[in-house]
Amino acid sequence: ARLIRERGYDAVVLGNASPETANALEAVNGGGIYVNQPNADGTVSSFYLKDGSITGNNSGSAAGGVYVHKGYMEMTGGTVSKNKTGSNGGAIYLYQMSSEDATGSFRMTGGTITGNSSNNVAGGIFVNRSHMEMTGGTISENQTKNYGCGIYFSYSTGKVTGGEIS
Repeated sequence: ARLIRERGYDAVVLGNASPETANALEAVNGGGIYVNQPNADGTVSSFYLKDGSITGNNSGSAAGGVYVHKGYMEMTGGTVSKNKTGSNGGAIYLYQMSSEDATGSFRMTGGTITGNSSNNVAGGIFVNRSHMEMTGGTISENQTKNYGCGIYFSYSTGKVTGGEIS
């Protein structure tokens, strides 16, 4: 995988004209990518997925694909697929997210989250003490042993105005 800091962004962006892949990694939290807390200068740690794929990763606890703790994530394209976790959030786990603006701390306007699995709740996205907005993209064919194959909200807020969850 190649993580790049793209001109005009104060964060890491995964993707470019030819998709790159973060795959086959394993961790306690965030099998593929872990975004943690504000930066030393006080700015919010941010992750933008606009192309490429995060696939085939595993975590023992939370987020087979991407774990975001007190940060910001935006997904405008790309794919998060075939990730697994021993607990919650097969694809993405959002915990105590910071809100950059009124539109949310995780924003999904495009891309695909598919084929991920968890052993507890949220095969796709676990939203824990956070806010999520979905205006586009697809969340499909994710699996969990308990609740929330697509999205699971815990002490959180959210708004879905577009896209597909199936």
